[in-house]
Amino acid sequence: MIRAIAPDDEAAALRAFAATFELDEDAELLRPGAWTRRYFANPAGTRATIAALPDGRLLAQYAGLPQGAWLDGERATFTQGVDSLAVPDEGRGGLGSLFVRVGRRFAQAYGGRRGEGDPFMWGYPVREAWRIGRAALGYETIRSQLALVARVDALAVHVRDEALVEELAAFPDSLDAWFDEHRKRYAAICDRTRAALEWRYAGRGYRFAVATRGGALRGLAVCRDVEIEGARRFVLCEWLVEHDARGALLAWAREAAREAGVETLYAWLPPWCEDFLALQVAGFRVHPTSRVLVGRSYDKRWAPEWYAENWFMTLGDTDLV
Repeated sequence: MIRAIAPDDEAAALRAFAATFELDEDAELLRPGAWTRRYFANPAGTRATIAALPDGRLLAQYAGLPQGAWLDGERATFTQGVDSLAVPDEGRGGLGSLFVRVGRRFAQAYGGRRGEGDPFMWGYPVREAWRIGRAALGYETIRSQLALVARVDALAVHVRDEALVEELAAFPDSLDAWFDEHRKRYAAICDRTRAALEWRYAGRGYRFAVATRGGALRGLAVCRDVEIEGARRFVLCEWLVEHDARGALLAWAREAAREAGVETLYAWLPPWCEDFLALQVAGFRVHPTSRVLVGRSYDKRWAPEWYAENWFMTLGDTDLV
């Protein structure tokens, strides 16, 4: 049976993961409650289609993490493709394989014009998933992913006296109103509301800070010490700042990286945004990565290449950190 995933599929899903991927015993997805949180606590909803036998065994899955978003000033939902699998020897094959059938059912169930479904689905697929997705599921290349990398001791940080940075244990009540104004500078951006950020980051080892000026919010940063692209980095998972808060937040991130014993800061930002250049002025340098951003638009008003030039995204939008 090909159907939507259900809460009581957890045990079967984790067995399928173990059979398909090499998961460490301490993998985050195997921790109590993590699977349910990932699929059923997301404020943007649930996106997952599975193929299962009558005895409950899961043979294939095509899944995504939905994200509330703004698209040309109106509400939408984007979905990042994640956790797609076919249990070895049971779901693989050519373009008519079980995996492809599940992927097509997923697209039919969730993709659609804005207001009728998710207008944009995207991800960073591994080589095999990219091959199948391009041939059978409508994937298109959006751009090769670039990174911004800076040695902590090489940063040239200029702090404006007006900006005050405070590291917090919870996201502030003022965040929603600030984001509602800040997001208007972008044609496309996923939610940085308090509910979305708490689901994404709370209780999971991230550090986050806000910059204020005269009591008004001026910037948000979320960081984490993590292994990515073959090295240990202090990652700027979220980086949404006004120009007069940039230096103060960079100074905070620099000190946080030093406290963690990490030598480099690391970020993904779209090449067209203001901070892609501003961080280079501060000492970051552009590096290639092994990742290629791909996607599928289900609304012809916004072609995949449009997202390359208009969608503001960071590593926090992904499940890679």
